Amino acid sequence: MKNIFNRYLLILLSALFLFVGCFTPRKISNQNTASAYQKEASFLHPQYEAYHNSESKSLLYFKINCKELLYVKSPEKQNAEATIKISYKLFSSIEKKQIADSSSIKVVDNEYSSEGGFLIGKIEFNASYPNIYVMEITLSDLNRNQEVKSIINIDKSSLFTRQNFSITSINSQQPIFRNALSENESVLLKYNKIPNKKELTIRYYNRSFPFPAPPFIVSNNKPFSYAADSVFTIQLSDSSTAIVRFNNRGFYHIQADTTQKEGITLYRFVEDFPIINTTAKMVAPLRYLTTSQEYNEILYSKNQKASFDDFWIKNAGNPDRAREVVKAYYNRVQNANEFFTSYDEGWKTDRGIIYIIYGPPNVTFKNGYSETWIYGEENSYKSINFSFVRVLNPFSDNDYILNRSETYKDEWYKMGELWRQGRIYNSTR
Repeated sequence: MKNIFNRYLLILLSALFLFVGCFTPRKISNQNTASAYQKEASFLHPQYEAYHNSESKSLLYFKINCKELLYVKSPEKQNAEATIKISYKLFSSIEKKQIADSSSIKVVDNEYSSEGGFLIGKIEFNASYPNIYVMEITLSDLNRNQEVKSIINIDKSSLFTRQNFSITSINSQQPIFRNALSENESVLLKYNKIPNKKELTIRYYNRSFPFPAPPFIVSNNKPFSYAADSVFTIQLSDSSTAIVRFNNRGFYHIQADTTQKEGITLYRFVEDFPIINTTAKMVAPLRYLTTSQEYNEILYSKNQKASFDDFWIKNAGNPDRAREVVKAYYNRVQNANEFFTSYDEGWKTDRGIIYIIYGPPNVTFKNGYSETWIYGEENSYKSINFSFVRVLNPFSDNDYILNRSETYKDEWYKMGELWRQGRIYNSTR
C-alpha cells in the first residue's frame, strides 16, 4: 500500500512548462514581502530547501501539507483531486531584475486522506558556481484560486556552504526541511562535492545567549567567540554519507574544509522545538512583559503553573480572556521560532521580540543586507518602522540585529501595557 502520510514526487524536467511571453520583472527589494510573516493570512504554508547537485544544476525541494489543499471531486474521476502549480524565478540578486532561470510545474494529487500527509518533491534548476542568487517561489492552489509567495536564498558561492550538504530522514529517506533535530533523532548527512573526501569536521558549541534587549536600549553585545567547546570528526562512507545523531543541546557546525568558516549547522534546542507545549517553555518568553521581580517569582515558584496562570488571569481580568490572550501570545512565540531561528531560538532574536509584541508587520522590504518592517501605512508619520541588519554568520543566513533607538521607548511601554491589560495588538487586521 502506498504511504499516504509522505508522498514523494520526482518532478522530471520534461514536466516543466517554461515561462514565455514578454514581461518586466520587479526587483524583490521593491516588493512588499510582509506576507511571509503573516501566517494566518494564507491557507498555504509550503516549505523549501535547496541542494546543489552539480556544477551548473541545483535542486529545489518542496513540502506541502495536504490538509492545506482543496481536493475537488468531478463526475468523471473516481477520487477527489488537488491541483497545484509551483513557479519560480531565480534572480541574480535581490536588488536586480535580471532572471537567471525560471520555470513552472503543475502537480495533480488524487490520494487525499482525512489523516492528511505531505506532498514532497523536487525541481531541478540552473545555477552555477560561484554565485549567490535569490529565488522567488509561487505556490498556487488552482482549485481554491489562492497563491502564496516565498523567497529563499540560493548560496552557490563555494563548495562549502550549507546548501552543498543534504539531510534526509533515516526512516522515510526523504529530505528534512529544518535545521533543528529532536532528541535521539538520527539523520543521513551527505557531502559529495570533493572527490574521495573521507571525513567531515564537527565543531560543537554549548552557549547560552541573553534575552534581546528592548528596542530602545542600545546594547553592546560581546563579539561571538568562534572557539568551539569541542571538535570531532565523522567518517563518510563510500557513498559520501554519514549517519549523525546529536545527544547534547547546542549547535553543531559541520565542515568539509576547516580553513573556511562555511558549513552546515544543525541545532538541538528544547524537545519538540519549535512547538510551545509546556509551562516551562511558556515562562521564559513572558520576560518581555514582566518586571524582573514578577519574572523571578514565576520562574522560581514551587508551583510554576499556578503562578503562570495567576499572572495572566490577574492582568487579563478573567480566565476566558486570559486563555484568549495566552493563545495569541504563544502562537506568536511559536511562529517566531519558525521564522527567525538562527543559532538561537527564534523567539530570543531581535526580530522575534518585535514580532511577538507587535505581531506581523504590514509592510516588509528586504535587500541583501537588511529588512525594514513597517507597522501601519507606508510613508505615514503615524507608522512605526524597525530596521534590521543582517549579520554575516557562518552558522546561519537568518541572523539579523535591530537598529535600536531611544525613540521606541514610549511606544514599547505602551505595547507592553496593552498585553498586560489583556488586549492583543495586531496592525494587519
